Amino acid sequence: MKFLSIILLLYHAYTAHPSYISEEPKPMREIFDVNEYNIEDVVNEEVVVSKYVFDDEIIEVVQEDVIPELCYLTSDNFTVYNSFLLDRYCLEELESVSPQCRGFKCELAHYFLEHGAQIYMDFMNAASYKEAVEVVHRELSVAFEKLNMCTCGREFFKALFKCARSTRKCSVLRN
Repeated sequence: MKFLSIILLLYHAYTAHPSYISEEPKPMREIFDVNEYNIEDVVNEEVVVSKYVFDDEIIEVVQEDVIPELCYLTSDNFTVYNSFLLDRYCLEELESVSPQCRGFKCELAHYFLEHGAQIYMDFMNAASYKEAVEVVHRELSVAFEKLNMCTCGREFFKALFKCARSTRKCSVLRN
């Protein structure tokens, strides 16, 4: 009778969590301590084309808060109430890029919304560290081609890091 109970218990454990038993290890998930439930909070898998998209809540935040701020907010129409990400100084730094690169931050936000979930899942599902590095290399190469990273990306990240340094100094001075 005990043997039958053990068999039933093992069968129940196997059927209750089959993905834990049959799934290959994914080292990127282990490094960042990301389990299947964390993944489901971020992305949804579209089974028809086997493509990942962000969860509805993330799409809503990006469309309603991030994209309007990065695409339409300027230092002229900035208030504390309409800024989700940036303070006035950061916004001014991002506006200091050359005129042909001012739309880069908007393009970057749209690129993130369109490709971010798939990139995230390709990285998290990598079967090895080497494969994870290959995903990062591939996606950065594609982004460099599509987003004019050599000129506008350089200016954008320079302004962003200048903004971050200044923000850090301000928080240190406040404490």
